[in-house]
Amino acid sequence: MTRAVTHPRTRDRSAREGLRILIIGPAHSIALEQWVDEMLARGHEILVLSPNEPRPALADRVESTEAGFRPPLLGLLLRIIYVRRRVRSYRPDVVHGQSAIDYGLWAALSGRVPALVTCWGSDVFIAPQMKRKSRWKVRTALRCATYVTGTSQALLDAADRVAGKKLASEIVFWGVDTDVFRPVDGSGRPNVTVLSVRGHETLYNIDVILRAFARLRDVRPHVRLVVAHQGSLTPALKDLTRELGIADAVTFLGFVEQDALPQVYAEADVYVSVPSSDASAVSNLEAMASGLPVVGSTLPSTLEWIEDGVNGLVVPPGDEDALTDALVRLVDDEGLRLRLGTEARRMAEARGSRASQMDRASEIYRLLAEGRLP
Repeated sequence: MTRAVTHPRTRDRSAREGLRILIIGPAHSIALEQWVDEMLARGHEILVLSPNEPRPALADRVESTEAGFRPPLLGLLLRIIYVRRRVRSYRPDVVHGQSAIDYGLWAALSGRVPALVTCWGSDVFIAPQMKRKSRWKVRTALRCATYVTGTSQALLDAADRVAGKKLASEIVFWGVDTDVFRPVDGSGRPNVTVLSVRGHETLYNIDVILRAFARLRDVRPHVRLVVAHQGSLTPALKDLTRELGIADAVTFLGFVEQDALPQVYAEADVYVSVPSSDASAVSNLEAMASGLPVVGSTLPSTLEWIEDGVNGLVVPPGDEDALTDALVRLVDDEGLRLRLGTEARRMAEARGSRASQMDRASEIYRLLAEGRLP
């Protein structure tokens, strides 16, 4: 059952400049760091609880939920007890679980404080295939949350199915800074550069991108591929480039810090992201804001942003032939790249503004703190 919007604090929150927000989430995530930065800029006080080693910029705002070895069931109980105690001592206006599994559960069961749960994607899309315990965690988090947000309608629809009920929810996504990510004039470049910045894990299909690129390069030798990010599959992916004979045309950048990303996009001509499961990917928005045509997957969340042949191209995830064909079209036709990229930029400006999305997130906090559903 969804928790009623109640609050133990008696201070007049309408007179305060900011709220006190307790966020539970992955402190090693750049996305969480950006969220915290945006909320601090809007005057809120933020404390983060996390089991992860924090990114340096978050170090002074993170408390660890870990304390030595814990058997799984006992560990869950002890973490919930810890969060409840911290809620009583910190007295937040809102508790926010960033991801429905684990973090969302701890937030939703944290006590008599409004609980916001944000779905990230795989936590909900893959929930039906999870083990029983993990399915229970996600379902309970969603059903007990005061309010739920997600980055796409497809994600929220999936959350409803997992919860077994219609949730109080809305779309809120990270967005993109369209002043930082901007188009550049790439005409006259001797090579066409294809870019990927997704994590090196199975669901992102980086191996499919490499195989399609190898076929592309057989017929278009002037192309290059830049692979940013990293993950558990990075060594295997580097081995695959050597097996495919494309190592001389592929550059692995490793993890790229946020302030360096705009230049990475600026040096590319085509962006490719073809995962098997995804929400509204921030990297797609960054590429669109940078004026790049995006080759994306035919996933519902992606199709909310990319219309095939209008502001990008879409292919079925895992379809090497379709991906190769899409890349050939874009490499061969500079006019098509320019047209799709221009429309992609227009879409990012119209719908993808980070400032407007973070303003709405801040307003959701305030409404929940005041005892109202957004």
